[in-house]
Amino acid sequence: MAHAEIERKFVVPDFARIWAGDTEPGAGSGTSIAQGYLIDKPHRSLRVRLTRDGATLTLNGPRHEATRIEIEESISVGLAEQLLAVAEPNVVTKIRYPLVSEDRLWVVDKFQDRNEGLVIAEAELASPRERLVVPSWCGPEVTEDERYYNESLARHPFSAWG
Repeated sequence: MAHAEIERKFVVPDFARIWAGDTEPGAGSGTSIAQGYLIDKPHRSLRVRLTRDGATLTLNGPRHEATRIEIEESISVGLAEQLLAVAEPNVVTKIRYPLVSEDRLWVVDKFQDRNEGLVIAEAELASPRERLVVPSWCGPEVTEDERYYNESLARHPFSAWG
């Protein structure tokens, strides 16, 4: 189904600070995600994503500020595994943790493997003008910094930034 995805992204400098006073989530509490990029052209990508809940194939269109078109369809796990193998080495792995802050759902992605050490928090918005209260555990906004797009991290991993 096609829709416009509107999100803002922030680097999280200290993963543990998110849960200040609470227990940091255990390894089993997040959702492991592997996503590979089959086509990665300027302003467009074709991504396969595999999680414990299933698999999807997603076409992302051009981005305008925090908005871009996204078309996503469910696919079989078997097909997703084959497509991930084809996508190598352009695969990103991460653990996603959902949490609510200031009455808004955030997803926090703790990257693994070649992107180890990078943590990004995202909030989806209903419109580009919607007001967003940014939690204190967020660092700089990177919504428009292409280096932090997952498709860019698949090609140029965080570990190689120097």
